[in-house]
Amino acid sequence: MILRWFDTAEVKQFAVSICADYVRLRKSTALRGDNAAKRGEKFSRLKVKVDEFALGLNFYKKAKLIQEMRSGLETQGIPQEEIEAFVRSIMVAPISS
Repeated sequence: MILRWFDTAEVKQFAVSICADYVRLRKSTALRGDNAAKRGEKFSRLKVKVDEFALGLNFYKKAKLIQEMRSGLETQGIPQEEIEAFVRSIMVAPISS
């Protein structure tokens, strides 16, 4: 039971998919020149996806998810300020609940 509490394999895979989605959305909205409302809508769908996944996570796995997303976006060359803004905006609600 305790070992499952610390098992983060699923969290790592999810973080990789979220980072890939973020990078893809970032590039596509820049290429198309989407307005702020359309960008917000696309990124809110990504937030919903994260919220649904994080709902059942314990605090250790939530912390690991944040760490994995930060490092994944960093390896993609995303600026640090943007990484922090994205992670903060996407993870505030699930952590506080």
